[in-house]
Amino acid sequence: MKKNRIHNLAISITSMILIVMSISLMYSIYKLSIIKLMYAVVLDSLIILIDLLLINYIENKNKNIKKRRILTFISFIFIIIYFNLIIYLISTFNFIEKVTSNNNDLIKYSVIVKKDKDIKIKDLDNKKLGFITFPNLTESKVALTKNLSYSFITSDYDSYSSLIKAYDKKYVDALVVPSISLKDSDNFKDYKEVYNYDLKLTSFDNINERKDSYVILISVSSDAKYDEDSIANILLIVNKETKKTMTVFLPNNLYINLYNSPGKRELLKYTLNYGTFIYTNSVAQLLDVNIDYYLKVDKDFVVKTVNNLNGIELNNKVLDGENFYKYINDDVKKNKSAYNSFKFKLFSKNLLFKYDDILDYSKNHVKSNLNYQELIDIFKNDFFFIKNNEDVILIGNANNRKSYTYNKEERVIDIDNKEINEIKEKIKSIRK
Repeated sequence: MKKNRIHNLAISITSMILIVMSISLMYSIYKLSIIKLMYAVVLDSLIILIDLLLINYIENKNKNIKKRRILTFISFIFIIIYFNLIIYLISTFNFIEKVTSNNNDLIKYSVIVKKDKDIKIKDLDNKKLGFITFPNLTESKVALTKNLSYSFITSDYDSYSSLIKAYDKKYVDALVVPSISLKDSDNFKDYKEVYNYDLKLTSFDNINERKDSYVILISVSSDAKYDEDSIANILLIVNKETKKTMTVFLPNNLYINLYNSPGKRELLKYTLNYGTFIYTNSVAQLLDVNIDYYLKVDKDFVVKTVNNLNGIELNNKVLDGENFYKYINDDVKKNKSAYNSFKFKLFSKNLLFKYDDILDYSKNHVKSNLNYQELIDIFKNDFFFIKNNEDVILIGNANNRKSYTYNKEERVIDIDNKEINEIKEKIKSIRK
């Protein structure tokens, strides 16, 4: 008798846990919203039906006790399955929330002096600082003053040569430049850093309110936290109404006008150093198109994801993560084939049980201004025709080349008006 009471109690507890797990699972499916409503209703109905059948049988004391015990064990298995599915869905939701709520750029600036000067940052209180007039100039000054609570007298210079000349003539006591300048320019090889600080910017506001089409700029950089050199730049234009898409590949050594800096030009791969806002708007300005979303991933994410995919096959060779990254870093034409191979394999059924690893690793290696619902809508409604898109353009077929001060040996693509106008018209034809 006592044994039966314990057994009945265990059955009741199992039934209650099964009900709680079922409700939690259905809520998680609803919260994630990754499948269409019709399929969600069918799935939820199936869960309810299974639960009712199990509970009805195991709670019926007139049924065979042996079968009740077997079905109680099966109910316990379902509880474990439900629990793991709930954890998976919640972790997926939390990851996407984290990635899509990351709307701040972090740009690093350096305060520098000549190497032979024995100067610390505290010695520059009430001194003169020379700033280069790149984008975010005002914000950079405010951030430095706020960080140190010092007073500075500032002067602005429109080129590195005039900035250095002012320092040599002792018009200023130190220089403030984007940290990237220290490693990518010979201008500052005789200088040392006495202080650096991060400039946080609200990176992006959606400008396009149209719901039938959108533009995403995808970049691969060396770092996800800080905006550093991009090695791949992909513009994806999608028209949801006509189901037409177009992919534009922009080479790293494309020479473009820097947004919000009249008369200043920059290599595209360095443009990301000024923040996502400047980077996206420089591309938007070049192609005369509103860029609604950006998605930025870093080297570590690419390497880890490709390794999770068991490599990417290109030119009859399977490349691991490191070699795949080197491949896309080499040539814009290679990026086209690499992008297509990566895109198809990323959503293959073979990856179904590897998303956990990829999602967990992605938290600090992916940055986007897509909000959760926008991201889900793209995957749920637009993925099929994005995946099968064949309309691909490679920018930079013009023969005009120039030298550039960042690296005199580096060839620069200076796109001509004819080519850029043709691309603009093609983009407009997709967005109509």
